[in-house]
Amino acid sequence: MDESVLKKQILDCEFYSFGTTKLFEKRMKTYGARLKCLTFLGLLSPVLLGGFLAAFSTDSEIFKAIQNPFCSGLTIFPAVVSLMSLSYKWDEKYSYAIVAVKDNTRLANEFNKIKDLNGNKLKQIYKPLREDYDRQNVSDMAEGITEKENRFAMRQSLFHFKSECK
Repeated sequence: MDESVLKKQILDCEFYSFGTTKLFEKRMKTYGARLKCLTFLGLLSPVLLGGFLAAFSTDSEIFKAIQNPFCSGLTIFPAVVSLMSLSYKWDEKYSYAIVAVKDNTRLANEFNKIKDLNGNKLKQIYKPLREDYDRQNVSDMAEGITEKENRFAMRQSLFHFKSECK
């Protein structure tokens, strides 16, 4: 393979790895925030109920009037959000996003390191790195990347590498 073609492929791999890193960083923040909110809601219910019981006796008319509607709403809403979390596999998506950020960052950094090499040394290093890149790309694509996310990743790479869309 011609060295100029190889260098172009290295730049492309670095470019796309960087964009994919940014895409999964965004997913990681989204799912992380959702899971933190879910944890907060799960803890809020018992704390508030305990606070009401400590503030009002169970014989209090105020407590009786608000107990059932408030308590039911306070426990049903987190339960529904928890079911959504399980159904949509937020924890798995969050975990994959963390791994994808780490792996794509490593790939982008490795491609950046080798882009100035020449000759056989470049070819020796490029081949296994390209195999890692291809494996990671297949794995990332299996995560259902949307067209909107592809555009986001492309914009992030274009901004970072100070390139224009052609």
